[in-house]
Amino acid sequence: HNSFDSRNEAKKALQVPTSSNLIRIYFQVDKVSFSPDNQLVFAASYKAGLVLVFSVGEPDWRARVEAGLSGAVGVAWGGDSRHLVTLAEWATMVTVWSLASSSAGVQFIRNPKPWTTSPETVLHNRDLTYSFIIERREGRDCLNIFTPDWQLVRQTVLDTEDAAGAAWSPASDLVCVWDTSLYYRVQVVSVDGRLVWDYSAYEHQLGVRSCAWSPDGRLLAVASYDNRVRIFCSQFWTLVHDIDHVGALHEADPVTSRAVVYNESSVEAEEGDLETRLALEMAGGGAGVFLSQTRYDTVDERPVYLDFTRPDHKKAGAANIRVGVGVMAWSSDGRYLATKCSNLATTVWVWDLASVQLVALLVHQDPVRDLAWDPALPRLGLVTGAGASVYIWSPLGALVARVPSVVRGELEGMTEVSWGRRSRDLALSNRGHVVLVHVSSDKKERVREVESDLDLEPSREESSA
Repeated sequence: HNSFDSRNEAKKALQVPTSSNLIRIYFQVDKVSFSPDNQLVFAASYKAGLVLVFSVGEPDWRARVEAGLSGAVGVAWGGDSRHLVTLAEWATMVTVWSLASSSAGVQFIRNPKPWTTSPETVLHNRDLTYSFIIERREGRDCLNIFTPDWQLVRQTVLDTEDAAGAAWSPASDLVCVWDTSLYYRVQVVSVDGRLVWDYSAYEHQLGVRSCAWSPDGRLLAVASYDNRVRIFCSQFWTLVHDIDHVGALHEADPVTSRAVVYNESSVEAEEGDLETRLALEMAGGGAGVFLSQTRYDTVDERPVYLDFTRPDHKKAGAANIRVGVGVMAWSSDGRYLATKCSNLATTVWVWDLASVQLVALLVHQDPVRDLAWDPALPRLGLVTGAGASVYIWSPLGALVARVPSVVRGELEGMTEVSWGRRSRDLALSNRGHVVLVHVSSDKKERVREVESDLDLEPSREESSA
């Protein structure tokens, strides 16, 4: 197999002992990540082409990986937590480094897919027994399956023109691969190299944007550029749902008629309401900084028209093809699916797959930057990046939560959101800051935590998060 080799003379991971528990890093850190077993953590600097590895249980243990002249633009953990995978500049090569032994050599994989080591790509399966990397060989896409110690198990030549993404099934050893946006093609390949499923909905149009498995692996959602999400059963590979993001919600539509439409609106403090103005000014850090508060208002009238942005065929460029379902996320129980269309960036759709209905439509003043589901409850959190607010939806209702500024007198919008394992902990971040907040679950708890950093203001009396 000429794409893989081991060279002992190549640069290896060097163990550097030290007697100090204080770690000082004198270069810009681009990525920090814990290993799958939470025993190791690496800090990577792409500009310096350097990765430092530290042990949580043994403070004196260190490892140093130097990418050399090829540089590094991506770093990921192997499934066994004892290998590091680095992506060279211009996606010319993937290097697999062994942290267990300096004599194990280095493996090279040439012409890999540039998204192989991105944070969104999970290289290993749920049991951490296999990993995959897709490479380009002789103009064809090849799916390579590896063991935990990175021994090649199987290589399968795909029928895709230029694979744009891949994902492991959480329930079985299957890999879903989708083609470039110019071709509508989805393939599912097993670990032993069998082609389990090959699907194409149409031709001569922009195709698949992304695919996502349900938490139990029984369903596969395929989002495409035609503003549809097609959901397939992984047992018989039949189409079970076809979700269309329509431009209007009508009263007689059985799919969208019962959806609750939440429209974000501004709330101006009255001139004599000094308490509200003081509270908002204190949340903004003082010095005359005043925050404009928003809330969700429900829209009961039908029809509700949505302003989709239509591409201009006379204009060229990537900005002109921002269409289709660009964001798709399953809830932890697999019942709800949250979607966002690129040509309607301010709106989030929440679908109930048990009844195959749209249950909520969240319309905001600014484009939604990020969204994430609670890992324990059917609760969705999202941020828009314009203002210090986080938006939370649950089957009981929706609300807008105001987050105080991180630095006194400074106001920055949050662009990323993620939930902690405790379910009530929420992390909001942007380029310069991270805010950790706690979400109350009932009115009594909100009263006890009235002085907390997160001020919850539900849009309806019966709403709860």
